[in-house]
Amino acid sequence: MNDGNKFLIKTYNMPVPEGTQVEGRTIHHHPERMYAYTSHLGKGIAPIVQNFTFDQLVPSLSELKSSTTVEK
Repeated sequence: MNDGNKFLIKTYNMPVPEGTQVEGRTIHHHPERMYAYTSHLGKGIAPIVQNFTFDQLVPSLSELKSSTTVEK
């Protein structure tokens, strides 16, 4: 549903079991998934979101840069 309301979503790294490796490198957090939290969903609810889907909703750094930047 798109009613025009906006709300804040915070994401948190999803830990993986100690010693997990990807392509020979030890990782500490899941590379493609994270927990999300928003008070909009209610206390204690933290769905798992995936970068493949969630990244489409979040503007990139280049999109956040001002188009009126003046170089010195």
